[in-house]
Amino acid sequence: MQGIDVSRFQGAINWQRVKNAGKEFAIARAGYGRLISQKDPYFDRNYNGANEVGLPVGCYWYSYATDVAGAEAEADACLEVIAGLEFPLGVWFDQEYEPAIVALTNTRRTAIIQTFLERIKQAGFIAGLYCSADWLRTMVNYRDLTDENLWIAQYGATLNAPLPVNLWQYSDTGRVSGIQGNVDLDQLFTPPTGGSTQGGMLPLGTETLRRGDTGVYVRNLQIILTELGYAPSAIDGIFGAFTESAVMAFQRAAGLTPDGVVGPQTRAALEQAWNQITCQQK
Repeated sequence: MQGIDVSRFQGAINWQRVKNAGKEFAIARAGYGRLISQKDPYFDRNYNGANEVGLPVGCYWYSYATDVAGAEAEADACLEVIAGLEFPLGVWFDQEYEPAIVALTNTRRTAIIQTFLERIKQAGFIAGLYCSADWLRTMVNYRDLTDENLWIAQYGATLNAPLPVNLWQYSDTGRVSGIQGNVDLDQLFTPPTGGSTQGGMLPLGTETLRRGDTGVYVRNLQIILTELGYAPSAIDGIFGAFTESAVMAFQRAAGLTPDGVVGPQTRAALEQAWNQITCQQK
């Protein structure tokens, strides 16, 4: 899947034109630092605009943290900004070449990352680390991050990272209809996992899902069906025959017409079933 990441530096965006240009997802900067006042002034506009045209959304928080306490404060500020919102593409911690951060040890930088991500996960969100390929290789103890979702920046035609990567930011000079000036370009290999938007059911979007569809919402559907005991053959984001059969099996059990299509009624039944097993687990 091809997408973009944006912040206030892109200004006002025509999201319908972005979608028409073939972009399939967006990641928006939510803010930076440890203060709520450092929320990105275009975050709400970007979040709402992308969602209104049906693009799956993630967000990121730019860090200046130099210790664990700073990471906790930044995570708390981020959580206040994103409270009540959904991010099927995760909440990302952006650690870069700020002088005070560069001056730290690899162990300290790694601890800061883990602290921020853990706080985001505890709030029920999918979380991950954004950094450059060189940063991952040389500035952190990357072997301690093997279980984390990774969004890696490396500009050019190839990506060379020491760990498997979910997202690749491959250009910072992209040009996309609906956006004035340059914009970062990203490729999604594997949707991030490990949580949900608010500790509830993974989002399925608002559009009908049916055989032939692909993407993050289809993958979320496959995860939900698996948890409910109606596993398709694979969790691959492709709505094929096995996923359709799993949907039909669930629909029959829920007393719905088994048409294999996930519309409002099936989505509501999935959420009800999900809430029931969540209560049982508690």
